[in-house]
Amino acid sequence: MDAKGEMLTLATQCAKTLSLLFLIYLMGCLGFSFSWILLAFVVWIWRKRYIREKTDKFSVARAFAIDEEKEIKARHQFLPEWVLFPETERAEWVNKIIRQLWPFVGVYVGDYIKTKVEPSLRETFANTLKMSSFKFEVLNLGDVPLRVGGVSVFRESVSRHEIVMDMEVYYSGDCYFKVSMSKLKAGIKDIQFHAKVRVVLKPLVNVMPLVGGVQVYFLTVPDINFNLTEIANVFDFPGFADMLRKAITDYLCNMMLLPNKYSMKIMKDVSGILLHYPEPQGVLRVNIIEGKDLMKKDIGILGKSDPYCRISGKCRIRLIPGS
Repeated sequence: MDAKGEMLTLATQCAKTLSLLFLIYLMGCLGFSFSWILLAFVVWIWRKRYIREKTDKFSVARAFAIDEEKEIKARHQFLPEWVLFPETERAEWVNKIIRQLWPFVGVYVGDYIKTKVEPSLRETFANTLKMSSFKFEVLNLGDVPLRVGGVSVFRESVSRHEIVMDMEVYYSGDCYFKVSMSKLKAGIKDIQFHAKVRVVLKPLVNVMPLVGGVQVYFLTVPDINFNLTEIANVFDFPGFADMLRKAITDYLCNMMLLPNKYSMKIMKDVSGILLHYPEPQGVLRVNIIEGKDLMKKDIGILGKSDPYCRISGKCRIRLIPGS
């Protein structure tokens, strides 16, 4: 819609609003009861909602008529994988266990942040900003637990000494965290998280607990969203909010996005090198064949292109110079 069309739409909405206010004023001047005014207002709201629902249904039908495949894929974006892929099993029993454990998880996370994370951050802020009053005031994971959308266990193309499973993890809970530093307070709430997680149990051994260690990592870049409160709310607008989300996403990717993995030993006899530094499964070589229409970036009459190639690999960027 162009600027002229937007101005026309805005003028039409203003005219309708002014007409409604004038009608209410006229009914008051003519001595109509307030009940009639209220009834007219309710009827107007109902009619507006009815027209909006009718328009939405028509828009959906028109979109399906134009490109059915595109609309189906768009509307299946937030469906769990077990709905779309028969090989993915519904893990409702896992969600029931998580729901039962969630209050205890909240207590554990609160204690861990208070005893481990808070002292480290306080020391960092004291050394960099000369402010040693940092603390977590509220640590509440809420009542809505994390949810597993589906589980796939692989039986082919895997070693007999490991178990490999993929999980689709969702979180859209009512958690709330609040921090303070000096007289400044900031909070974060309504965290939304969606990621494809792979869990590898290796090596399998013939003594209890039968599993020597665990590897956990993201297969794709996690989708993260949240709302900021208190003084941090000033960053919750386009630009700053995107930068903050990108910083958090990059931190998680550098820690757990493949080829980065979070590893944990279960048995003491298991080699930590096997878990933390597994052998690479292959090597990817990329050859740049040709570049066209490169801009001249050097200053001067004899300026020429100074090309380089930027390769992105799971949040890691390597620059390869060339000329």
